[in-house]
Amino acid sequence: MALKVTSAFTFRRRPSAIPADLRPHWRIAVILLILSKGSRGQQASLKKLHVLNWAMKSEQARARFRDYCAGLARPDDVIIRFEPSLDRAVGFAVAEGLVQFEDGRKLSMTDRGRRLAAEVDKSDVLQPEKLFLDEVRTKATEARIESLLNWEPQ
Repeated sequence: MALKVTSAFTFRRRPSAIPADLRPHWRIAVILLILSKGSRGQQASLKKLHVLNWAMKSEQARARFRDYCAGLARPDDVIIRFEPSLDRAVGFAVAEGLVQFEDGRKLSMTDRGRRLAAEVDKSDVLQPEKLFLDEVRTKATEARIESLLNWEPQ
């Protein structure tokens, strides 16, 4: 016996929550923090942005990256996720005049980006991320990122 629906029904669009780490504003703030606190000369390659973005996502990822930098973990213990949402946020940040590409390879902050990064740094948001970047600033070199991505032991 087939069930027959006799009452009317409608579909309504409802807002759906987007996780914070997928929101462009959050990602742009993270990009600016990585460039200002986690990079030498306030510039970084996209590879470095992706690695530090991954590492900042959870305490477990931060611990794995710290262990790798300290020589306590092998490169294959650290599985990096490259996220398309970071690339989109980079595009938005470039369009907003916060960052620019240097020689087509590295991303650097503009004056406007530096001012916004300073505001983010002074605020009480993203505290674990700021502490992590302060901790790994000298260890997260471009060479170390390359060796990690190429699975080369240190």
